[in-house]
Amino acid sequence: MTVSEYIEYHMNNKGIKKKWLADELGINYKTFVGKLKRDSLTADDLLLISYYLNLELEELRIIKVIEHKKGESANMRKEFFVTCVDNSGYEKDLNKGIEYKLIAEYSDTYILYNNNNDAKEYPQNLFS
Repeated sequence: MTVSEYIEYHMNNKGIKKKWLADELGINYKTFVGKLKRDSLTADDLLLISYYLNLELEELRIIKVIEHKKGESANMRKEFFVTCVDNSGYEKDLNKGIEYKLIAEYSDTYILYNNNNDAKEYPQNLFS
């Protein structure tokens, strides 16, 4: 999943139209759609988009890093939680038996918010 796909996913879930967001960003609608198609949003665009969609920049950063490192797209699920069953090696970040909100799912990892409310990548085998 590209950063643009991630943004479009959240726009759809929140009922936000591209035209409205383009207007809020001060960008021509066709220019905005082109930036999304090319995944070529500027840093300023991303800062404003994160504000209007109520997203953390950390989420966007992690999506981009994993896409770059693994060459793999994420599966997105709306309001999906996973329960920690093993926090070995991650005791400062995770507690056993606690549900964590999933941001994105890859073949062997989850991106989720930890105890410190930081979005980070964790092995799937720690969760059920």
